[in-house]
Amino acid sequence: EKTALLGTAAIVLAIAAAIAQGFAIALATGGDFAQGTVLAYVAIGAAVVALGGGVAAIALNRGRRVGIVACVVAIFANPYLERVLGA
Repeated sequence: EKTALLGTAAIVLAIAAAIAQGFAIALATGGDFAQGTVLAYVAIGAAVVALGGGVAAIALNRGRRVGIVACVVAIFANPYLERVLGA
């Protein structure tokens, strides 16, 4: 029996990446560039992993709908992925 656990994990990670990106922007705007930069890199990594998890969930039919949402959130939550993928 297939479960949607992979898609669910991907969406949770994508949302966490979006939140981390927001905090990174807030930190950098507030003048703490070093901490903001580190958090932004963590958000980029989390979004890339979430995108991979979403693609895997779609391909393996392990939470396909949630995986699609995870991919969209991961792309739009991360300016670097937006630039790379041309979104």
